[in-house]
Amino acid sequence: MAEVYEKLRERLDMFPQGFPKTQSGVELEILKNLFAEEEANIALSLKPYPEPVAVVAERINRDEYELGQILYDMSKKGLILRFKESEEVIYYFLAPWVVGIWEFQLNRLNKKNIPLYEKFHQEGIVASAKGRSVGGFRVIP
Repeated sequence: MAEVYEKLRERLDMFPQGFPKTQSGVELEILKNLFAEEEANIALSLKPYPEPVAVVAERINRDEYELGQILYDMSKKGLILRFKESEEVIYYFLAPWVVGIWEFQLNRLNKKNIPLYEKFHQEGIVASAKGRSVGGFRVIP
């Protein structure tokens, strides 16, 4: 079970903004609180660019309608990104931690997750930034 969350952490860490590993493993606890195990597995199957549900369903051998419902629910929880080309075609793709999943969780902050996010910020985000010789990132189109 924990393996899927570590794989998801590694995948999120591939984005320019990253999702660094910490000594305490707080980032895995955050992912476990956000993603059910099935959702984490599905998130791992998503690309960082938009794809229609049919393409994702075919790739992971899942029923298109069932997968569409799960992806929609995940997008409503702010775990992945969604956009509609038309009523018939909806695209989904993996969101980075920042700007993405984290910002979608701001309206869901509570006494349980705030300490986790604060700990991750200090142990992960701040700690990884301290070791860089280059300032903030820039993505060149």
